[in-house]
Amino acid sequence: MYLSDTGGHGNLWVLDLASRQSRQITFEKDPGLIMGVPVWSPDGLRIAYARQFSGQGNSTVAYWSVRPDGSENSQFLPKASWLTWSPDRRWVYYVDMTGHTGGSAGRILKMSTADSTTVEVRREVANGPAISADGSTLYYAKLLEPVNGLWDYEIRAAHPDSAPSRLLAAISGHRVPAWQGLHPSFRRTASGWRSR
Repeated sequence: MYLSDTGGHGNLWVLDLASRQSRQITFEKDPGLIMGVPVWSPDGLRIAYARQFSGQGNSTVAYWSVRPDGSENSQFLPKASWLTWSPDRRWVYYVDMTGHTGGSAGRILKMSTADSTTVEVRREVANGPAISADGSTLYYAKLLEPVNGLWDYEIRAAHPDSAPSRLLAAISGHRVPAWQGLHPSFRRTASGWRSR
């Protein structure tokens, strides 16, 4: 899956690796709409992606969900950022942007994919939730007050997700470009998955 502006506007496309055929699955044309950050669900049945209208003082990001064939394309999170799926697809973790007027950090929530029940997971100002492959640990970037004019970060882990977290690393805001957010990710090693 990838984002392409073929046709004059960024839309989601799916590439079949066997046939090498690409297929467009969204068909947006509004020049004020920005789309991106597509994320497959672990079972491959849904693709979540961000939508944001630029200009007119509106910077709210909403997440939509679509099937890989382009059907059932609809909004499911009205004010959110940093979406990730739990490995079992039972939950969607995201940063709640309700009440925020800029920036991309807030409290971390999770929503049940079965009935849309929402649970607050982390109250502190954070972004970049990532879930371990076995679903037992939440990793995230906590933002510290910008006393030196820049946000400093702590990479933290909580097991389970709402338990007291532990510090894994501290990162000075001087090391992070203002346009770049921190999002923990995982890499496969010979002995299993490791956080990065």
